[in-house]
Amino acid sequence: MALAISIPLLLLISFYARRFVPQLSTAVKFVVALAEVGEALDGKSRKEVEKAYRVKILSKDRFLLKYSVVLIKITAGDIPSLMASKDLRLTPLGNNKGEDTEFLIVTPRSRLVGKTLSLEQIHKVFPVSIIGVVPSGPIQSLETYTFRPGDEILVMGDEKEIERLAAFYRLERSKTLVRAFNPRLAASGLGGLFAAVALSQFMPAPQAFIIGTFIALLGGGRAVERLYQYVSWETLVYVGSFLAIGNAAAKIDLLKPITPLLNVQEYLFVIGLLFTNTLGLIPSAVLIGPYLTTKEALMTYVLATIPTLLPQAHPAIYIVYREYGLSLKNFLKISIPATAATALATATAIYLLF
Repeated sequence: MALAISIPLLLLISFYARRFVPQLSTAVKFVVALAEVGEALDGKSRKEVEKAYRVKILSKDRFLLKYSVVLIKITAGDIPSLMASKDLRLTPLGNNKGEDTEFLIVTPRSRLVGKTLSLEQIHKVFPVSIIGVVPSGPIQSLETYTFRPGDEILVMGDEKEIERLAAFYRLERSKTLVRAFNPRLAASGLGGLFAAVALSQFMPAPQAFIIGTFIALLGGGRAVERLYQYVSWETLVYVGSFLAIGNAAAKIDLLKPITPLLNVQEYLFVIGLLFTNTLGLIPSAVLIGPYLTTKEALMTYVLATIPTLLPQAHPAIYIVYREYGLSLKNFLKISIPATAATALATATAIYLLF
């Protein structure tokens, strides 16, 4: 009921929020790449394929032929799906299947300025593959495009090889990440998380999550950041650590001064809201969790974690807040009315239901 009451109010607040977050409308990065046409798209019109796959086909042919290679423009976010597609599959220059995918920026002093990939075949000099480029000018062919300062090259390979390539050609490594899907790492990461949750039912949670972490590492990933993409290392360590802290806090009765208040729905909501927005979502849950002994208390606490008064209430919110440089003052102009609306809706629901 609380959510049903809150949704219309939060929709109104979202329109109001546009006044304070114009900087959130960031430019989309487009990559020009080569793609092979699969059998399913044989004879399909260019416009039909563009609409279905959210790409821009740069060739002039009105209809596509199977096994032909076309030049396309695609957003960076859609690259992982086309890497795994069978109908319109990206075909990088080079045969390397490394686990890192990264943008490299052509600097004014780069050795690639004024050169092309047909003349400077970096995918043969280094064990990397060229997925595509972000050009600053017109492009007719991936191999014949002449690089200018500010262009970006999307490469795939081993992280150390990409680092060597960037140093040799004086390329700047971009902060923009492309999270290519790796089934092996995904399976090991999810398997580790599943094992941790399952084992936590029969043994202490911290030990269960440590075992799950080692299972996640069996996938062979070397970088912690990459394993995190597939729900493994950092997730397991982060959650497992806070579970250990929560167990210790419960044993020493750290929340003893406020324990009686946690049995009252209204107070539980306020405390949950305060903890979530100061300590963070996961620390709040592991500290308060042991005291949630009824379904009603659990529901009230979940509702208390929804309002985001401060950026650190949730990791995802904090990342967006930091990435786009939103000031705390403007953030509060949005979050205060949203939190007030959610609190009012929750209080109304508690009054009506309990």
